[in-house]
Amino acid sequence: VFAALRGAGGPAWLVEEPVHDALGAGLKPHYRRLRFVVERVDAATEAALDEALPGVERAHEAKGWRGRFEGTDLSVTPLRRRLPPHVPLSERGLSPLARDLATREVSVRAVAMDGAGGVFDPFGGLDDHRSGLIRLVVAPTRLPPESAGWIPRVAVHSALWDLPVDPELE
Repeated sequence: VFAALRGAGGPAWLVEEPVHDALGAGLKPHYRRLRFVVERVDAATEAALDEALPGVERAHEAKGWRGRFEGTDLSVTPLRRRLPPHVPLSERGLSPLARDLATREVSVRAVAMDGAGGVFDPFGGLDDHRSGLIRLVVAPTRLPPESAGWIPRVAVHSALWDLPVDPELE
């Protein structure tokens, strides 16, 4: 998949749960999908994926490409460029990949890996996973009041990853 995405004209990164799997961290088995992010998903990206993955079962995805290949769910989406309210203004100077990862709310989801196995972890998600806790990508004291929507999402991620919530969030 990495080769197909590079051939379509840009870098690609594996994100979220598969990064932890690739590094041996492991997750609950019910929550698995290979998720990739790229600069853009266009006709060339889709054609390259269709060619690289013959026989893929495609599903419609408004903002990207989604399919199932050899029993594995795959999704390829463009980098998220618009930061949500839970990311303070001081974080707005981040690289495009870091900006995408900042939208993933908790640090354990904000990790990416390139095709050569290089890891990009700007928010310390791997350390948090090893330490056994769910932490926001930004300090809770820096959250604007309109960001209260993160509270139920932290609980969901705590259950999915089977990790306790950082005491600072309680």
